[in-house]
Amino acid sequence: MEELVKKSVEDMVERLKNISWFENCGSMSAASKYEISYSKGIESTIKHCSSTRWANLLLDKRQDVSSYITVYRVETKYRWNDVIKVIKKDILPEITNCVEKKWNIKYGESEEIKRTIRSNLMFFLALYAFREYKEEPFYNELLSIYEQGYFPCGWKGTYPEGKIIIF
Repeated sequence: MEELVKKSVEDMVERLKNISWFENCGSMSAASKYEISYSKGIESTIKHCSSTRWANLLLDKRQDVSSYITVYRVETKYRWNDVIKVIKKDILPEITNCVEKKWNIKYGESEEIKRTIRSNLMFFLALYAFREYKEEPFYNELLSIYEQGYFPCGWKGTYPEGKIIIF
């Protein structure tokens, strides 16, 4: 089962490794399907990504996929929790270390930022593993923002109304 999970996410692993992490943070030319509000610096970014509103939105979007699979009893190749275990143990450490190091070099250590990065990377991989069963457009948009070299860090307003906050 571990090899099946690893195989199912290998394209996403490569995609994540090829991102120019945080290279455009601080500039104001990101593109998004959502309206954008820009964070005003590191302290503001940490505050936004630590907010309950942002945490709840991310959790809600993650649960959309896992709940869909559970509620509708979708027959999948593997169970959600098994995929999470494999990702946490075998895939995530290498990618997270690289991404966190890039953040730390540019902006310094931050537990809140590390937690956000780790969590988003894990769910990019998990959602990719289940992509044939249910897509999650919000996370696809977050990935697009990261791929542009920015850091999505919050939401202003009540989703889906409002703006995504980007550093």
